[in-house]
Amino acid sequence: MSPKEHAVEQTKTLIIKTLIVDDESPARKRMRQLLLAHPEILVIGEASDVDEGLELERKHRPDLIFLDVQMKPENGFALLNKLPQRDRPPAIVFVTAHDQYAVKAFEHEALDYLTKPVFAERLARSIQRLKPRGTPNAPRRPAAPQTGSAEPAATLAPQDLVLLKDGERSHMAKVVDIRVVEATGHFTRIALEGSQFFVVHRPISYWETRLPKLLFQRISRSLLINRSQVLSFKTVTDNRTHAFLKGLTKPVELSRLEAYRLRHFLNDSRDPMTEVG
Repeated sequence: MSPKEHAVEQTKTLIIKTLIVDDESPARKRMRQLLLAHPEILVIGEASDVDEGLELERKHRPDLIFLDVQMKPENGFALLNKLPQRDRPPAIVFVTAHDQYAVKAFEHEALDYLTKPVFAERLARSIQRLKPRGTPNAPRRPAAPQTGSAEPAATLAPQDLVLLKDGERSHMAKVVDIRVVEATGHFTRIALEGSQFFVVHRPISYWETRLPKLLFQRISRSLLINRSQVLSFKTVTDNRTHAFLKGLTKPVELSRLEAYRLRHFLNDSRDPMTEVG
């Protein structure tokens, strides 16, 4: 490719100015190495604490910040609180060794939340989520918003975290740990292990689009079930079957048609856990 052709090709690539903020040098180095696989990412600087990060943000106005949570003397949330108010603030991807801060991260409208060690495939999905935002420095929006919007979103992987917001309660759950999604009007009732339930302001169509299809089967207009969590069935009457799922104290009641569809899905030759890593 000639220099002129290379220059033209470069203009076609949307450059995303990126800042890495982490108090551990090996973690910053690993992130840089992983980002080399993404030519659209231009790392404009590294910072080891909040003050350095704030200085670089003001100087370069990045489109994207990979932000560690646990830093000294101030954590990553302190940087967010100090960022200048802009019409088009940078997207934030939190990176941390623990998932205990995930709820707070999404409440701060983080684009994504990565747990260490960060793997190339998971990082690629984070960068992919940035693309629907359009041009760099577009207003950031949460990776897992809890509004009634029908806005399309990327398909989740089994180990991804999702924010379940039920009134004043907020909970982060892995996709693979969701047992059942049941429609209740414009809301959905999400069942987790231990018979925990969260009613979130999302239609079932949203979850059908986002949840991985090798794991979740929509067996009726109002019911999605995680096939990897099904233990057994018990026929109660000609038109009523109980499905027993791991971690649920009560069975899920199915109609004859729902039971048929779920059994058919379970007999599929594909292994639903091949995506779970």
